[in-house]
Formats: sequence, structure tokens, C-alpha cells
Amino acid sequence: MKTIRNILLCTAMAASVGLAAQPRTRQQAKVAEFIRNSETLRGANVAVMAMTEEGDTLVAWNCDNMMVTASNMKLITTGTALHQLGGSWRFDTNLAVEGEVRDSVLKGNVYIIGRGDPCLGSQDSIVPPATETLNAWKKMLREAGIWRIEGNIIADGSYFDGGRENETWQIEDAVTDYGTGCTGLNWGENRMRNPEKKWTWISNKNQELDCARELAKAMGSGAASIGQAPDSLNALGSTKSPELRRIARFTNWDSNNLFADVLFRTVGKEMTGSASYDSSAVAVNRVLASMGLNTKKCARIMDGSGLSRKNYVSPAFFCKFLAAMMDSPAWDDFIVSLPQPGLSGTVKDNMKTLENAKKNAIHMKSGSMDGVRNYSGYYIPEKGERIIFSVMVNNCVSRQADIKKATDRIISEIIQ
Repeated sequence: MKTIRNILLCTAMAASVGLAAQPRTRQQAKVAEFIRNSETLRGANVAVMAMTEEGDTLVAWNCDNMMVTASNMKLITTGTALHQLGGSWRFDTNLAVEGEVRDSVLKGNVYIIGRGDPCLGSQDSIVPPATETLNAWKKMLREAGIWRIEGNIIADGSYFDGGRENETWQIEDAVTDYGTGCTGLNWGENRMRNPEKKWTWISNKNQELDCARELAKAMGSGAASIGQAPDSLNALGSTKSPELRRIARFTNWDSNNLFADVLFRTVGKEMTGSASYDSSAVAVNRVLASMGLNTKKCARIMDGSGLSRKNYVSPAFFCKFLAAMMDSPAWDDFIVSLPQPGLSGTVKDNMKTLENAKKNAIHMKSGSMDGVRNYSGYYIPEKGERIIFSVMVNNCVSRQADIKKATDRIISEIIQ
């Protein structure tokens, strides 16, 4: 089935190029008419691709255009992570000590050694409370006979090499709670209350130190600091994150940039030994190649979150990737990770006028930033034809609310 589908998809991709090759379908005529006459989309770069599960093209409108992805990039990030690592994969955070224990006092240092876990200290419902993690670390120390620390509690986030932010991100994004970046040790989603506007959140670049401070507070002793753990330590144990399938679902439903970039860089670390953004992009491209996908001239990947405006992917490639995920061992985990209109998540308020049966059959990821609004995903009805689609709008100066209505209309025409 996989080979046949890939052959059909390659044929569909080739047939989508050029005006003369546009499909003669009802959906093509309706979508083309709407785009041509839409005041909202006038002057914008609009690209659309839709096809059946078998590879028959339904809509092809500028579908090979390379488009800024915004958070649609998270589809590729979560899909490749699930495909490569598996849904049961977990992050570890290790606790270790050096020095001597005398009369329940450690004359030495404690090390919190991160391995990328984005969940530590997060307030999301998929994650144990921060107090539970701290109590687990405290219990490890107690079981080692340590009740007091006369030394440092050292947070080690060096597992991720390279900068915490991607160098192509806009500088104004780096201070926001959605541009936090990541290291090998993340805490509280690397964000904090804005001291000037306490009802808002901003990026916290000292999350490693804050993690050490929280353990020092829980122990009632120890001086918090950051540093790199030496090779020879006495390992006490580790805590584990939720399974990757749950992390991927939260990443897509919440459109969480931190979680996405951690997954992206973890694939890089596991496959190349480096978690730098460049090495991680190489690794993700290797995973895509193993799935039978060639990114040349149809996808340029810079990060995992989509925050970079230098991520470019065509709707045709998104559809081909989404089709390949249907043949992946990770398919069941991937499809449930995608938000659905009318439910919670970033597409909750989409497709309001669509009947519930059709609305419930849509699984799609949104992506938006200034001038950009994209939706890519699946239409999977209980009976009938399954459809894969990607609707991408770039360089649009209309209000985001109006762009959303326009893209909703295009998706409705595709699945009607």
C-alpha cells in the first residue's frame, strides 16, 4: 500500500505544476473562484493543495510556491519526532552528587543534569506539578543519606549545544513567552511573570538557575548555580517526562514553541550527536528522506516551532508529508495530536458554520504570524473519501480574523 500510494503521490505532485495541469474538479473551480474574487486575499500570496488519500489531486493553486510556515512547521516537527523516536519515548533528568556525606550532610555538590525535558516545572495538565518533581529529587537525596547540603546545587543544561534561540528569529520575539528558546535543562516553560505587567508572561533566560534555586528551597540548604557536570559522579537516579505521544499532542494543540523546538533539537541530538539548530535540521531532513520525501526546492527547515520567517515549505510538500505520515508506525499517535475545530486547541473557533459531522472529521494544525495564516491537515469522515489539504496565505495585510474566515471558506469548499 505504501509503495502504491507514494507512486500515486509523486504523479499527483508532478501533475500539479503549471496552470494547464490544474485539476478539473468541482473543488478546484470553487476555490479558484473564491480566491480570485476575495477582497480579503487581494494582493496576498495564496497557495493551496488538496488531494485524496490515493493521490488524486482535487485542488492545485500555486501549490509549489515556497511559503512561510509559521506553526505549520510543528506538523513536520512532531511527525518526524514520533516517527523516529516512537510514541513511548521519554526524556530523562538525572540527579548526581560529588563529595562526602558526613552525619547526613553532603560536603560537596548536587548536579541536576538535564537532557532536554520541556515539561519540568510546567503548569500544563499533562505534567506532574513542579512540587512532585522536586519531592522526587529530594527523596533521592534523602535515600542517599543527605539531609543537608554544604555546597552547591548546580544546574547543567549543556546537553543541548549551540545557542538557545535560532539565529534567524526576529530579535523582538526573543523576549516574549513564545520565543524563550531552549537548553538541555528547561524549567517552568522558560518563562516568568513580567515584572512591569504581572498579568503577562515574558521569556526567562535564567531558568536553569531557577531550577537549582527551587531544589535548594525544597532542601532548605545548598547554593544554586549553573555549570557542567564532571564525568565522575555518584548517580542517584532520574525523573522521566510524560511519553512523547502526549508531549506531541500538547505541542500541536497548544502550539507550544518551546516543546516543538525541544523535539526538533532532540531528534538532532539523537541522530547526529549535536542539538544545534543546523544539525537538527540535517537530522529532520534525514528522517524525511527515510520516509521517501525529498525536500529539495520544496522545503527549507530552520527550526522546529516555525518561529523563523526563513522556514519555507510548499503546500504540495505538506500534503506529501501528511500522506507519508499515514503510512508511518506513528500514525495513530500523530493523528490524535492534531487539533479539531470546535474543540480545545488553536482551531477551536474555526469552521463555526460547518455542520458538526464534517467539523469533527477535520484534524488540522494552524500557523499564524503577522501577514501569515496557514492550515494543513486531514479530512477523515466516517464514510467516504479521505482528503489531505494545505491552505497557506502569506503577505496578507487584511485583519487576521478576516483571513481566518477566508481560509475557513477554502477548506469548506475542499471538503464539501
